[in-house]
Amino acid sequence: MKRSNRLILLIGLFLAVVAFVGVILLTGSGSSGTGTTATPTTAKIVVAAQDIPLGTTITAAMVTTKEVPIADKPADSFALPEAVIGKIVRTDVTSGGRISRWARPSRPRW
Repeated sequence: MKRSNRLILLIGLFLAVVAFVGVILLTGSGSSGTGTTATPTTAKIVVAAQDIPLGTTITAAMVTTKEVPIADKPADSFALPEAVIGKIVRTDVTSGGRISRWARPSRPRW
């Protein structure tokens, strides 16, 4: 091998090492703090702000949200009040009772 070929090969190897170290430093510096994130312990569910009789179309004034432990959050509950507005309740819901996914969308009456 010629001396100039060895020099080019060494320069290329040096540049590859510098690029590798640069990538490691750039990807490693993206995290700030201790690296641990706080796991939420509560979740919001939609509950009735007032008694809602069977067959009533839900309005914004009829619902609110409530914080519950994640372990107690029902699978068929809603997290956002906007998701239930305009739905019709299929059972009577008392004040503070949760709104489940069993409420059906309102249908236009022709």
